Amino acid sequence: MALQRRGVLAGTYGASAAERDQPAAGATQADLAVEAREQASDRAPAKEAEPNQERALSSVSEPASAGQGTASSIQAPVDPAGKERSRQEPAKKSQKASKTEKDSADRQAPLKAVAKAKRTQLREDENARLAVENSYRSAKRRPREWGNAGIRISTTVKARLATRRALDEEVFGVKFAETHYIDAALARVPENAHEAIKWVHEYLDAFDLKGPTTVGTTGRLRHETSERLDRVARAMRMEAGYGYIGHLQTAAVDRLLDSLDRWDSQLQPRTTELDDTEY
Repeated sequence: MALQRRGVLAGTYGASAAERDQPAAGATQADLAVEAREQASDRAPAKEAEPNQERALSSVSEPASAGQGTASSIQAPVDPAGKERSRQEPAKKSQKASKTEKDSADRQAPLKAVAKAKRTQLREDENARLAVENSYRSAKRRPREWGNAGIRISTTVKARLATRRALDEEVFGVKFAETHYIDAALARVPENAHEAIKWVHEYLDAFDLKGPTTVGTTGRLRHETSERLDRVARAMRMEAGYGYIGHLQTAAVDRLLDSLDRWDSQLQPRTTELDDTEY
């Protein structure tokens, strides 16, 4: 009698799948429920392992460049305090620089103003010297440009003018007349009445209670200088009345002599005694 071969599942020790699935004879309903739960618990780990295996296989199958991209995406930690300092430090430096520049400008402003005033004064002093020389040349070479005019100056200024004439005669080798200086001084009088009155007030304020004594004389002035003085005199009378013309002439000559003295001090070389020590 030939034997019939039947399929065998691994792990059933020769029992067929149909036989293994069949409930045992005499088993109760409770035993069947327990056996069903055990079979379900045996199949659950296999199902949970499948996703883990899929993830493992996918990680292996990914190209090597994926790991490089992940590494490159990692950035160094950001330092907020450092970034804040980097934003604030340039502002502080700029504020400090602007303050330093402002302080330097504030210190230099008065010095520049003084230097500018000195240059202006030096230019006026030089022009005063040239004006006297031009008056001398005009009187000697073009006498018809001159005519008689009434002149009134103080005795103090008249004495000072005599000293200046003697000094210039020695320096230049020519004989200057009073009218050469007076003409140069009156040609510099401002035509604005308020400015001319200011000249008079500044001159008179240098005296105490008693003003200077003036002396009238007849001299010679260039025609254009006489006409200029007449215009200023009329404007001053309209603004301040009479009595200012003589003081204006004296103030103008006094200013001219001051300019000539300053100009001489600029031309003289500075000398230092050997015994003097400068610190």
